Amino acid sequence: DGGSTFSDSHAIFYVRELPVISAIVPFHGPANGRNNITLSGSGFASSPSPLCKCGQELVLPVFVQPDEVVCNAPRNDVGHKSIDVAFSNDGIDWTNSLSYSYFPAIDVIDIFPSSLTVGVDVSIRISGVNFFDSLFCQLGQLSKAKAIVIDDKTMHCMFPPMTEPGNVKLEILWGETSMLENTHYLIFYNAVESPAFPSFGSIRGGTTIKVETAEVINDRVGVSCTFSTLESFTFQSSASKWNDKTWSCNTPNMTSAFPATIYIYAKVGLTYSSDTALQLSTLSPFFFKLSPSVKSIFPRSGPISGGTIVRVEGTDGVWLNSTLLSCFFGNLRVSAAWISPTMVDCISPESTQPTKWIVSVSDNGIDLSTFEADFIQFQDPTIHSVSPKFGFSSASNIITLIGDSVHSSDSVKCLFRDVNSDENVVVNGIIFNET
Repeated sequence: DGGSTFSDSHAIFYVRELPVISAIVPFHGPANGRNNITLSGSGFASSPSPLCKCGQELVLPVFVQPDEVVCNAPRNDVGHKSIDVAFSNDGIDWTNSLSYSYFPAIDVIDIFPSSLTVGVDVSIRISGVNFFDSLFCQLGQLSKAKAIVIDDKTMHCMFPPMTEPGNVKLEILWGETSMLENTHYLIFYNAVESPAFPSFGSIRGGTTIKVETAEVINDRVGVSCTFSTLESFTFQSSASKWNDKTWSCNTPNMTSAFPATIYIYAKVGLTYSSDTALQLSTLSPFFFKLSPSVKSIFPRSGPISGGTIVRVEGTDGVWLNSTLLSCFFGNLRVSAAWISPTMVDCISPESTQPTKWIVSVSDNGIDLSTFEADFIQFQDPTIHSVSPKFGFSSASNIITLIGDSVHSSDSVKCLFRDVNSDENVVVNGIIFNET
């Protein structure tokens, strides 16, 4: 009747500003989905019927607050490289959309070795398709390890030793999201024969290793270590007797057979003559790697009391995060903290007198990467006099300090402390002579 009469019953009609999306994080993810997508913006509401739209698929949000929405990314079953993501408070009116892209699906074709020995550092090569940087590996309940991605078909992962035998699940992660559709396991056995020690060495050869066997090998002529690679190459080096069950040998140089290679996976055993034929002992996993050259250390000096954290950077190779990772100050060995495949931190040892140390790094306890310059430990300086003893607060003042055990350095600093407020000010200094 033209608005003269209205019904007694009524319905609620919501009027809100249309929500707006300003950012999407992350803007890409795995093809199998399951990872969270966070939408930032304004006007989001948890009622009456909030929905995320990912491409053509409607998804219930995991979390909604006025300026943020979290949705679970769907699987990319239809092969889209990217989709549009939008949000609605009521399932009818939709926000603007932002683009979200999918990584190509990752697949693992081979893991080597797939069976390992308890108590030995774990290092595996994973072959597959569509690998990329920013991937992590996780072995059972161990913490994640950053994958070393060689190319889109090969990557390496390293873990501390396992302590118990059994099947352990291997995951490849992007953030917290699994990238694998299929389940993969590594098998760990108790050691029947002790493995080669160390279990890895320089690709340039010359690493002295020990190989143990279950059988007693008496003094015989022609005992050698035999290295067999995945590529069916075989290398041999003569072995020296350590005891009846242990022999040592130097690893061969692999650079001519494998130029421009960072990792070579192999197995090693002892070849020897028995009464009937040539025998080969049980093979133990062994791999060759390119060890870095030391590019720099910082700082280059510290007090004789020790405790200076020295950062060592390498180039053209990798250090493994192994239980044997160490720094050597001369012949004095100290433990090292692994920062990255080309960076470790060491703590300088205590010395009884000023000393010049040659600094080296080893991740297997034998092969050394040595820095060409010295790390210098000096006696703590003592200041006897200051001249002048006063200056102007409104201008810079040149102050001369005279004392003992003042050593030349590229990073000399002077500290000024306000006795009233305990505020410290540090400025650069210049050494004129050692007094």
